[in-house]
Amino acid sequence: MEADMAEVARRLSQRCELPPRTQMEFRSFCVATLVWLHRLGPGSVRELKVRPAPTPLSLKTLICLLVEPCNRPHICSYALHAQEREWLGRRPEGDAVILTLPSEAVSLSRKEKEWLECYFRHVRPLCLKAYAAGTDDKGCFFLGASGLALTNPTADIQRLKAKYVKRQPPPPLDLLLQLARRGRPPLTCNPLRCLHLVIGGLFRTSFQST
Repeated sequence: MEADMAEVARRLSQRCELPPRTQMEFRSFCVATLVWLHRLGPGSVRELKVRPAPTPLSLKTLICLLVEPCNRPHICSYALHAQEREWLGRRPEGDAVILTLPSEAVSLSRKEKEWLECYFRHVRPLCLKAYAAGTDDKGCFFLGASGLALTNPTADIQRLKAKYVKRQPPPPLDLLLQLARRGRPPLTCNPLRCLHLVIGGLFRTSFQST
């Protein structure tokens, strides 16, 4: 999974066009990094915020900038950075980044920081473009495809897990028979499936012996 997502991050950084589903999977990967590797709960993931966007300049102010830009350096500076937003609560510490949330703090490696930054710079803005009238991202770092704040991080990463994490195969029949004789069905097997396999195995064994 990590190799696939690293390739997605590389292509996003190069501004390659990717399917929306791939971009949402990369968002899920970033969420999973915080949940699986750093043990953050869903509430902590939702606490990750961004700096609110500045209020757009009025038409009158823009005209003044065009006519007399040098007389209003503070407005020029504002205009240059009007579209710049940052994710809050991060503090550099060597190659790592300390991410401070209201409930806890975690240390992100350089690679993990780059993944989150890639999402923030290249995926999140596309989510904002899908905004419907009257919606609000609530300053949340992670957004859904509709531009609304991600409310269920657990379900998000479960979909990623279903695609990339292979399911454990059922135990071999000889092991099932052995455990059945001891009265200890394996924990990794569904009880009904275990019973079906055991009965089927016993039936085949008795049939072969006749």
